[in-house]
Amino acid sequence: MLQVGWFIQTVKSNLTHRMLTTDMKEMDCVEITVNKEKYTREGVYKGMQGWICHDECANGYWLVNLPQYGAKPDIATISIHESDMIVVPVMDARINEKIKAATKGKN
Repeated sequence: MLQVGWFIQTVKSNLTHRMLTTDMKEMDCVEITVNKEKYTREGVYKGMQGWICHDECANGYWLVNLPQYGAKPDIATISIHESDMIVVPVMDARINEKIKAATKGKN
């Protein structure tokens, strides 16, 4: 067995532990980079921005909150795979409202 930090690999069977290190963390601002049915069902589309609202990643998925601007209700809080989003320096919820308006009636 090879152990390097949180990464554990069993050499013969090539199994990996699920707590792999990642550059993402709780409170990071993120932007969705793909349109997938499991996200669009919840009203989440490519280009929308949110923030990681849980401190643990499960099998590559992070819990992400996608807000609207001001006191409006959130668009969604869903699990999004880390390969389907990028970290952005600053989140702008107004972008979410523009995308939501442009995709109205598509889910």
